[in-house]
Amino acid sequence: ILENVIEERQINPLNTPATYRKANQTLQCTICHKYKKSLVLSDELNTQDLHLKAVTLTGGNMNLKVRISMSAYYTSTPQNIGQPVCLGISNSNLYLACTKSDDSSLPKLLLKEVSGPLNIINVGDSDEYDSLLFFRKETGTAYNTFESVKHPGWFISTAFEDTERVEMEKTPTDRPSNFTLEDQKRI
Repeated sequence: ILENVIEERQINPLNTPATYRKANQTLQCTICHKYKKSLVLSDELNTQDLHLKAVTLTGGNMNLKVRISMSAYYTSTPQNIGQPVCLGISNSNLYLACTKSDDSSLPKLLLKEVSGPLNIINVGDSDEYDSLLFFRKETGTAYNTFESVKHPGWFISTAFEDTERVEMEKTPTDRPSNFTLEDQKRI
């Protein structure tokens, strides 16, 4: 038995970084926080970087909602934290990423441009694609949270005020971090 354990550890060492493989499930949806603010893209014409913000939409503005393509992943190192997912902006090559920028030691939510498919993501890879992974956890009957895989304990959150940036926040926090998935469609 000991020989089998030693042999297995040589094949799959204990400290091997996790590998995430894309499942055949992609859900396209819009995301609203529990106080009904929808995620929209910042104005592309302004001088700031392109980012997500949470806005209360009415009537004819509903088309401003960002459609998200949520791809499910699985890993050989099972974890009870939630379903690993990547959150991409539909019909684009932009993905939500939780990463640390050079000027801050705190994780930030950015939109990262990705070229090519994300079929396999290795934790610690040089492209930092692991920053694109979030643990989706269902809380209650309709709410979801999105926790960074790369920076555990940091969650996607929104502000109560309109047009504020969607950011990463360490929980517990006063910022809303519970979201509903609306207009769902399997693709």
